[in-house]
Amino acid sequence: MIDERQEETICLNIQNEQKQNLKHEKPKINEKLLCILDKK
Repeated sequence: MIDERQEETICLNIQNEQKQNLKHEKPKINEKLLCILDKK
């Protein structure tokens, strides 16, 4: 069994990994969005 504390830690780890992944992928998307917004 995983106790609650471990579960929280696992959740946090997954969230952190996702945030790091987003940091790599998001800028490109944001740049595109900014470009589109700038043109309007």
